Amino acid sequence: MSSLNPHLCASDWVEYEFQKSDLGDERLSQRFLSVSKSLADKFSSNIASAFSDWKQIKAAYRFFANKKVNPEKLLFPQIQETIGRIRKHDRVFLIQDTTYFSL
Repeated sequence: MSSLNPHLCASDWVEYEFQKSDLGDERLSQRFLSVSKSLADKFSSNIASAFSDWKQIKAAYRFFANKKVNPEKLLFPQIQETIGRIRKHDRVFLIQDTTYFSL
């Protein structure tokens, strides 16, 4: 597990956090990275705005509708990376901010 660079662009961060994703199908795991990178690059956009054409939008919706895709499988690699970073420290503060801004 390498050290996380705090200056990564959004798509590089996705690659780092989810590189070990295993959804049981290599194509599905690659689609996860692709969809996640597009959403991360336009993180404040909805799915329809994050992709450039209808084909990509439909592929993203099909990905999330796939029965093999569930939140646990999607989050597992990121949880593992986070645990790895936490283990490098004697004390870690896990602060939650539930502030909501409506613009």
